[in-house]
Amino acid sequence: MSDFRIDPLQPRNMSTYLRHRKEVFWQITIPLVIGVVFVLLLAILTILLPAGKASTWADISIIWLITPMLIFGLIFGALLVALVYLAVRLIQELPFFAFRVQSALRLTGMRLRKVDNAAVEPFLRWAAFRASLHGFVRSLRWKRS
Repeated sequence: MSDFRIDPLQPRNMSTYLRHRKEVFWQITIPLVIGVVFVLLLAILTILLPAGKASTWADISIIWLITPMLIFGLIFGALLVALVYLAVRLIQELPFFAFRVQSALRLTGMRLRKVDNAAVEPFLRWAAFRASLHGFVRSLRWKRS
């Protein structure tokens, strides 16, 4: 909870209050009134102008409404052209780098296979020795019976 509390029984500082009211009037009220009066004047002019003049103003307003869309369209069009150009360059350069990556992966695979075989070899030798010993013992038992 905030420690700052306003006590309604304390009197206001009149100099800051008057300065605040003056700033509100000049910074908020006057610009708002001027904007409303301007819009009302434009509305009255649009109503009172002959049809030819209204058509001219309508054309001008359409131009102002379309202009931002044209600018964004131009930006996105340029971006699209740049992306297409980069994609074409990538497709041209890709086979060389893909071959280098594929060669590196093959070499890595061969080295890993070599390491795997070296790591498994003692276990395979032991298993082969046990199997041959088991077969030898079995052949001795078979000959005895």
